Amino acid sequence: PRLHVKGYHGISVVVGAIVAVVAVAGVALYLSVYEPEVPKTRPPDAIPTPAIAVSPSSLTFTAEEGGNAPARQTLSVSDPGGADIAWTVSEDAPWITVSRLDDTITVLARVDVLEAGTHNGSITISAENATHSPRTVPITLTLTPAAIPPTIGLSSTRLSFTATAGGANPSNKSVTVRNRGGGTLAWKAVDDRTWLITRRSGSQITANVKIARLPIGTHAGTITVTASGATNSPKKIPVTLRITPPAAPPDPRKQLDAVLRTFQTAYENKDLQTLERISDMSSGRSEFLRMMFQTYSAITLSVEVSSISDQEASAVVLITELIDVNGKQVKPTPILRSTKVRIPRQGEKWGKVEW
Repeated sequence: PRLHVKGYHGISVVVGAIVAVVAVAGVALYLSVYEPEVPKTRPPDAIPTPAIAVSPSSLTFTAEEGGNAPARQTLSVSDPGGADIAWTVSEDAPWITVSRLDDTITVLARVDVLEAGTHNGSITISAENATHSPRTVPITLTLTPAAIPPTIGLSSTRLSFTATAGGANPSNKSVTVRNRGGGTLAWKAVDDRTWLITRRSGSQITANVKIARLPIGTHAGTITVTASGATNSPKKIPVTLRITPPAAPPDPRKQLDAVLRTFQTAYENKDLQTLERISDMSSGRSEFLRMMFQTYSAITLSVEVSSISDQEASAVVLITELIDVNGKQVKPTPILRSTKVRIPRQGEKWGKVEW
């Protein structure tokens, strides 16, 4: 500080840094003290230290074993002070893949090389002379066991139907559908022929066929079972329908011959029980036959058709030889020798022998 002195006669003197009031030779001096302004010097700006900030601080991935890779995730790298920093990035696990674009790191977790379980790795970001360097970002990948897909199971792998042209439709047939794998089996069944009709009831497919207007021969169709996500979808069930010609109408004469042949065999074998079953005879005729069978050890006869119509047939039973119990051949009397019988027609077959 300096001292400024000013007198009454306009004399000013600067005498240094003294603070006082002084009387010199009758002259009053007024002393004042002031601080001169000194220019202030600004200190030089401090150079900031670079630092690394990474966001987010960790990454977590979830996927299914053997499935698709999870979605990529990103990391943002910056300097909290706003400075541009030169940094590098690296990973420590083969299933981690990183790529860089400006200040963004894109991270991909590969699942094709790993088994189910939890896998840990990390990404390291480094910058020379930066605080918090290196920065390590934990990476966690959780692989859940692969789901077992559903599989279509069928109780029958093919269906066959047989019918007669002009006859009735064959009976329905069913196929049970089961899930032979895991998960849920949501299925449906469709057919590909107008004569093939399928219906679903619970876990069963019921198939029936309509033979009307179908020609004689073999017809083929398919039932297709589909299920989304099933390992063996679609599953096909071949269906075969065989239509045979209608049976030829029975030959009445052949039928009649068969009836009379049975009659003759029973008579010659002295089989009264069979004769009573295939014949319509009186009790007297039955008693007469019983007596004959006791009297003769062997009876030989012939049966000849004498007439045949749509309503009835007639035949003559002719005894040609008799052997008595002593082994002697006996000549049949006229009353024994020849007998007429009648056989009525009943629908498409012959009835009992009437005599």
